[in-house]
Amino acid sequence: MKRGQLSIEFFLIVVFVLGLASALLALSEEQMRQTDLLDRAALARSALDSIAHTANHAWLAGNGTRLYTEIFVPANSVCLLYNSTQKRLYCDVGTRCPSNSSQFCYPYSEQLLPNGISFNTTTCPPYSQLGGWYSVRLEHNGTAITAQCTRLT
Repeated sequence: MKRGQLSIEFFLIVVFVLGLASALLALSEEQMRQTDLLDRAALARSALDSIAHTANHAWLAGNGTRLYTEIFVPANSVCLLYNSTQKRLYCDVGTRCPSNSSQFCYPYSEQLLPNGISFNTTTCPPYSQLGGWYSVRLEHNGTAITAQCTRLT
């Protein structure tokens, strides 16, 4: 075998391996991004369910009830938003709907909040750039449930 032929074959093999590696890298980056979005949506849903469950207990316990819960809010999300028509809490974690990629899908709390409840989250910062653990105090004042959030260190 000639040295020129050997170097050309080696070059072709290296080009093929590098092309295959770059294609696999591109595919894995997309999968990692989708996995990250799914993870943030699951964490947000868990936090919302915990707050909705505690809010329901505070509402049923009556006026003056004060309950606490701890939640983990995912990074880069807008959480503790309240949809008054659906009576649910929701978060915006940036996930797009699979059926319509131009529309956003939001994780909603599984539990509905009771009729007649108004949920005030103005004392909780809705945008969490860092994410992390929060202690949430839910208080029933006779007409509404108010939430107050404190970031845990």
